[in-house]
Amino acid sequence: MRYGAVKPIRTETNRRLYCDEDIERLYLLSLATQAGEGISQIATLSLEELKKLIGGYNSLSRGDSRSAADDVKVHSGSEYLAGCFEAIKGLDAETLESVLMQASVGLSRRALFEQVVGPLMYSVGDMWRDGELKVVHEHLASAVVRTFLGNMSGAYKSHESAPAIVVTTPAGQIHEFGALMANITAASSGWRTVYLGPNIPAGDIASAIIHNNARAVALSVVYPADDPRVSNELEQLH
Repeated sequence: MRYGAVKPIRTETNRRLYCDEDIERLYLLSLATQAGEGISQIATLSLEELKKLIGGYNSLSRGDSRSAADDVKVHSGSEYLAGCFEAIKGLDAETLESVLMQASVGLSRRALFEQVVGPLMYSVGDMWRDGELKVVHEHLASAVVRTFLGNMSGAYKSHESAPAIVVTTPAGQIHEFGALMANITAASSGWRTVYLGPNIPAGDIASAIIHNNARAVALSVVYPADDPRVSNELEQLH
C-alpha cells in the first residue's frame, strides 16, 4: 500500500490478508486525513499515536464544545461506491481493496452489503454487458471483491455446537457474491456456515446438508431469475 500505512500478509497465492489492527489503522488514518492531516506525515505513526492524534481533536478549542473530530466527514455508501467505481475504471486493485476496507469500518455490515458491495457488482455486470467496461475491469472487480468477502468470512469462528447452515448457489449459477454475503451474515449471527462455493448440483447440496446435519440452507440466485434449470434444481433439492 502506498506510504506503507499497513503491511498485509501475503499468502502463497499472493493474496493480501489484513488483520484487525490493519483495519483499525486504515479507519484512523481516514479520520485524520479527512480532518486535514497529510497522509505522508501520519502514515508511519503507531496505532497508539494515531489514537492520541484523533483524541487530541477534542481539546483543540476549550471555548467550543464542538471539536475537529465533529467536523470529520462521515462517508455515505454512495461515496464509497463512487470510490470503488473510480478504482475499477483505473484498474487500481489496491485502491479498490482499500475503499472496501474503509467502507467495512465506516458502515454497518448491512449498509456495506446493500449500499456498496451489492450495487457495485450489479452495476459492474450491467456496465460490462453494455460495453461501458471491458472484461478486464469486470474480472479485476470480481477478484478483489471475492477476496474481500472471503477474508470477511474467515474472520468468524463458530462453535462446534452451533447450528449449521449450508450456503451455495444452484447448478448453473456461477456468481457467488450473494452467497458470500449470506455466508458472512449467517456466520456473524452465530451459525456454523458450510460454504460450498457456486454452481453446485442439487444432489450434492443435499448430501452436504445431510453430512453436516444442517438446519438451514441459503441459496443465491442472480441471473436469469426465470431460468428453468433453477426451478428444476430447487424442486430436486426440495
